[in-house]
Amino acid sequence: MPQIVVNGKVEAPLLFFHGRVSGVAPLTADVGPEWREYEFSFSAPVTDDNVAVHVRNAGGNEAWWVDDARFFEVKGGAPAGPNLLGNPDFEGEPEPGHRWTFLVAAGAKASCSIDTVRPASGKASLKVAVEMPGTEAWHVHLYQSGLRIEQGKTYVFKVKLRSERPKTLELLAAHQGPPWVLYGGQSNRAVEQIELSRDAGFHLRTFDMTVPWPRKGVPPDYSSGDEELRVHLALDDKALLVPRIHTDAPRWWKAQHPDHVMRYEDGPHEMVSVASNEWRRDAEEAVRLFVRHLEKEFGDHILGYHVCGQGSGEWVYDEAWASLLPNFETPFRDGFRSWLKETYRTREALRKAWRDPQADFTSAEVPSAGARREGRDGTFRDPQTQRALIDFFEYSQVAIVEPLERFSRAVKEEVHGQKLVFAFYAYLFDVGEFVNGPQVSGHLLTDRVARCPWIDVLCSPISYFDREAGGSGPFMAPVDSIQRRGKLWIVEDDTRTHLSAVNEGPGRVGTPQATRWVHERNFAQVLAHRCGLWWMDLPARGWLASKEIWDTLARLREAWRSRMNVTRPLRPDVAVIIDEQSSRYLPCDNALTKPLLSRLRYQINRAGASAGYYLLSDLCDGAVPPAKVYLFLNAFVVSPAQRQAIHRAIRNKGQWAVWFYAPGYLDPGGGRGDMSALTGLALRRLAKPQPLAVTMVRGAFTANGWRGEQFSFGDSTPRTPAFTPGQDAEGTEVVGHYAGTRTPAMACVRRPEWSSVFVGSTTISTGALRAIVRAAGAHVWLEGDDVLIAGEDFVAVHASTAGRKELVVPAGVAAHHLLTESARPQSGRVTLTMRRGETRLFRLTGP
Repeated sequence: MPQIVVNGKVEAPLLFFHGRVSGVAPLTADVGPEWREYEFSFSAPVTDDNVAVHVRNAGGNEAWWVDDARFFEVKGGAPAGPNLLGNPDFEGEPEPGHRWTFLVAAGAKASCSIDTVRPASGKASLKVAVEMPGTEAWHVHLYQSGLRIEQGKTYVFKVKLRSERPKTLELLAAHQGPPWVLYGGQSNRAVEQIELSRDAGFHLRTFDMTVPWPRKGVPPDYSSGDEELRVHLALDDKALLVPRIHTDAPRWWKAQHPDHVMRYEDGPHEMVSVASNEWRRDAEEAVRLFVRHLEKEFGDHILGYHVCGQGSGEWVYDEAWASLLPNFETPFRDGFRSWLKETYRTREALRKAWRDPQADFTSAEVPSAGARREGRDGTFRDPQTQRALIDFFEYSQVAIVEPLERFSRAVKEEVHGQKLVFAFYAYLFDVGEFVNGPQVSGHLLTDRVARCPWIDVLCSPISYFDREAGGSGPFMAPVDSIQRRGKLWIVEDDTRTHLSAVNEGPGRVGTPQATRWVHERNFAQVLAHRCGLWWMDLPARGWLASKEIWDTLARLREAWRSRMNVTRPLRPDVAVIIDEQSSRYLPCDNALTKPLLSRLRYQINRAGASAGYYLLSDLCDGAVPPAKVYLFLNAFVVSPAQRQAIHRAIRNKGQWAVWFYAPGYLDPGGGRGDMSALTGLALRRLAKPQPLAVTMVRGAFTANGWRGEQFSFGDSTPRTPAFTPGQDAEGTEVVGHYAGTRTPAMACVRRPEWSSVFVGSTTISTGALRAIVRAAGAHVWLEGDDVLIAGEDFVAVHASTAGRKELVVPAGVAAHHLLTESARPQSGRVTLTMRRGETRLFRLTGP
């Protein structure tokens, strides 16, 4: 298994991410019914021509008003320049949309308009009406960007605010784009937390840095970054650092290349186009020069470099989670044409594939937004008539991976192969939640990125689904495939602890005890899959500013060290198989991918058995360890060669396969696949749209031993295509019907060499899944619907509900409390009385 080795010594892959040591946090403004002026000032650490001032809704659905906003330079306490803000009193052009931008994230609901009732001055103010605030302050916020600050000068932001009822807003000034450096607000708590981590023995750290871009004839200015690193090393001279280097172009570059920014269906946005050859060239030069400088000045304290790009630096198309579709700009069109030429080579081959006698490499256009959202075969694209769409979304993945590979190679060359290269990628489960589906993410080339020789570490946050206390804290990625490729996987644990603001974000925990339990649960996932982790205080507000927290994290580090010699990869009973290419055959929506790829992890993590997460391509390559049962979440597009490879892997030792919704429905070449040959069940398409809700057959093996509320599951929206197994085929056992019908929706066939289960829905109940896992011969550690995390010599329980649990330890195995070794080892059926959100960790000894 991959490990971090420094000077011949294995280091626990446990890091701390923090804000800038010289940075700030947003200013909290307690606002009430009367107008009041709020302000902050700051000295500009760098010259930046893309600064924005923000007013954010920090919680609650009360309406609030803004007026008389000012942002100006000061000298000696007096204004030294004009107000840099346009339309500051909202008396000019209609807002938002002229100089001010109003952002409402998915999951929030708010509106913004000019209001002439009771302004602070003049005739108007701006009103923000909040119906649903979302889960974080930025989910509803107002800002004005494009402001320029100059290094060494002092600036003041003043604004008048009121609200219908007392509430909290946040004010800040920041670079408008990754890495979102905050310039103005109030002092942050990075230094305090660095000292706490240092005193607890943690010296591996990571943080954001802006890559200075050289202007023609002007050397880049590294002074701000140098000062940041010097302050950091003064705090901890043992530190090994991983700077996050962000590659978005500065505003002056974009002004010189106005056609090289991303264009969405509503027009141009601020982020640079990943398809721009000019950006790729200039960004690579900036990255090389920056890494070369850091190596010269601070190389002994650099562990590696985290190469970042696009939205939040995570190589996801900027704002891909939102409703607007990207990639309409000219460089993207030109890149698409070049890729088509490289892929098809001849015009005749392109025309044959597209079934278009007019198709040509010189005239191909990016598809319209309407075309991207169209599924001519219901929940699928028709590969016969929509091949151009499928090709476009294949190129969309290539376009974002090419610069990631290029910049990673540049870093690797500059450090002569002696430092690690980190990158965010492979969010295959979570991008299923995106409104427009996984194909807009850019993350559907995980197989390629996991093979990239210039990347050593891949990482992501803990999933934002099911991360609260009592949740499972699932992985975003097929982590076990990635680890088997020799890449270390690192989880970003950005838990909003009890020290965070109440509205800080998803999964916040409210007590010190709950914070400890959630940290232990997240660590249990890491330990079971033998990967790494960094703890994060994203805004540097003090989420981890507690000695008690760092004492807990130090105990977890010692637990990791005690298992350091366990280097064999996970061999789970349940292998969860996810496919990348199938998502390109879906229209731009999440009707299938949200329940199947993202939400089904809820049941998988509560089925009571050990689970690993793998790519379908790895299963076909023979790189997935033998398991008792394989869950094929989205194997919709399967070639004959892949079908044979799948059968070689699973049809030989009495293993079980579970297929969801439309297994093998399409062949990559464009024809219909052979679903029956793949699954061993006589599947046929239903003539009409069918709701995918399933009711279990009473007395079936999948319906025994669990609660009645799990007897039915699935989506009540009619879908087409939908499929049914032939109930008259020899050996077929129907175990579920589409709700309200006698049409089989779920069936099983058992044969000596393998057993196969078809589930016509996009989900399954925990009880039914557990029954299948048990029938397949897997060890069921836990009967209730609590979270079970199991590794090779380790098991953990995280309580989704309060009460008594029964952990079933296999015969001949003893369970020892991992963090309290004084407790006696236990075996057999171990009774645990737990509170909701509590975590228990055990190391295992024996066979």
